[in-house]
Amino acid sequence: MLANDPTLFRLAGDQPLDANGQPLAVPPPTYAPLPPLIPLRYGTRYEFRCRFADLTGGGPDWEADPIRPAPAPVAEPPAPATPASDGATEVDLAALRDLLERLALQLQAGQLAEAEETERRITALPGTAPLPAPLARRLRRERAQLARLRGWGQRIAATVLPDSSEAKADRQEVWLFDELQTLLEESRAQRGGEISARTRAQRIAAAYRAADTAQRTRILVMIASEFTPDREPLDSALAAMRAATNDAERGRAEAQMRVALDAPRAKFLTQFNLLPEGVKFLVDLRADLLGFLDRETALEVLQVEMDGLLESWFDPGFLELRRITWQSPALVLEKLIAYEAVHPIESWDDLRNRLDLDRRCYAFFHPRMPNEPLIFVEIALLKGLPENVQVLLDQRAPVQDLRAADTAVFYSISNAQKGLHGISLGNLLLKRVIEDLRRDLPWLKTFATLSPLPGFRKWIDQTLAVGGGPLDPTIKLWRMSDGALLRTIPATTNGVMALACSPDGGTLAAGGEWLIYNSGNPRGEGVWKVRPDGTGAEQLAPGALAWPEVSPDGRYVAYLIVVQRDVSVIRFVRVADGAAARMEIRIEGTSGTLGRCRWMPGGWK
Repeated sequence: MLANDPTLFRLAGDQPLDANGQPLAVPPPTYAPLPPLIPLRYGTRYEFRCRFADLTGGGPDWEADPIRPAPAPVAEPPAPATPASDGATEVDLAALRDLLERLALQLQAGQLAEAEETERRITALPGTAPLPAPLARRLRRERAQLARLRGWGQRIAATVLPDSSEAKADRQEVWLFDELQTLLEESRAQRGGEISARTRAQRIAAAYRAADTAQRTRILVMIASEFTPDREPLDSALAAMRAATNDAERGRAEAQMRVALDAPRAKFLTQFNLLPEGVKFLVDLRADLLGFLDRETALEVLQVEMDGLLESWFDPGFLELRRITWQSPALVLEKLIAYEAVHPIESWDDLRNRLDLDRRCYAFFHPRMPNEPLIFVEIALLKGLPENVQVLLDQRAPVQDLRAADTAVFYSISNAQKGLHGISLGNLLLKRVIEDLRRDLPWLKTFATLSPLPGFRKWIDQTLAVGGGPLDPTIKLWRMSDGALLRTIPATTNGVMALACSPDGGTLAAGGEWLIYNSGNPRGEGVWKVRPDGTGAEQLAPGALAWPEVSPDGRYVAYLIVVQRDVSVIRFVRVADGAAARMEIRIEGTSGTLGRCRWMPGGWK
């Protein structure tokens, strides 16, 4: 039901007045009254939605003093003045109010230069004590209006004056942060209802996704600084906590402190939960945040807020344990291929092998991220423990009989979401999976894990055989009985990777005359020989070689080289002059690099 303006005046029973108290002429009708279409009955509940628009082309600000104020429903005593904290000086509030009034008038008139000068004068006001909350909010609002006016001037200039691509990019960045500042202020003021909050969250999320790394860092700093708690309630709560003398007063002070510390950041971040992909957006945002902490310490407080929020959202009670099979949605299967971090999935055939009848794969899912695994584990069902993980990854291996299986081997567990780093889910996943396996396959007796340590084999070989690590330019010899360092021998190149021993383990030199070692330095990669005193270093074979082994008579060195995928070759070189032997051993069908080759004790075999 709509009424025209004269009808509204008659319903109000009062003649409207202007700002000077003079009778205001009744404007012509804006809307024609509509005939009643639906009779309203007493006792029935109805909902009406009204839309108001300012048709005058202007109007007072929402915080301006009313011309004829209505009586306040509840009388509020004036807030007591907050004393300045230790070492802080009071700001001249009267001067600040005058400058804010001047700034507001200049902004309404579009006087950018004058407004810039007034804002500089506000910044130069002496005093370090925190401002009262109303003045602080008004100052933020006027500065945001100044930023918008500055952005409008730049937009007008961009349409009139030609400019370079760099300047255009700078203007676009200014516009981006101008719009974001407005959205953040509206979010803090909680203007509008749920629809407005969802729209703002969508625009902020879209702007963040489109931003580069530097811009994302700046956006997060804006969020951290814009949604800080008000200082007045916080200082009051701190004072009450210090002044408390008994348990009752301390309890009230603690409650007051909790309310004061309820920063608007948590409420702002919760708004993204209204979006279909909002929780995933926040998880990815936290992944960025963790990467920015080293160079932007102001984000630590935002990290604390997000940690508490995500820990509550990803509580074990909210997570769903789901078995993933070959019949699972393709979107989920693609995520397994993308997120596998231990043993990369090479193809769809490889994935199908890991989801076969003798395999299991379980993952945790969140109700707000139904197609995004949070963490998943891969399991093989076998009879007995396997000797190595390659047996489990072999796609040509036959399918095991589940009825004969007595062992469940957990051979891969991967965290799929970087933004959940630090939120423990692995232990809970393993416990839940073991419960399911025991329920579905009660004849399983053993639960084991093959947990790889990436790079451990390479490190232990370097440390035990060489001792100085991959970039140490020396050869170190220890006594096995007590670990005492016997000798340090300088090598020619950095990156000593492995030291050759005689087959009986009695000597480290070829015939007692040379030390043979493998160098991993790209500038001198290959097999080298050097005398025990560090002289006479010479390269015997160049290239990315591995595991040099000296023959029993000290005349030859065997080494391993990978010539192509799944093909390795054992070659031989003479110690005296580095001449290559005509014989080589070609081994095909290998998966990865072979281990050390060994000489027979009796001779050249």
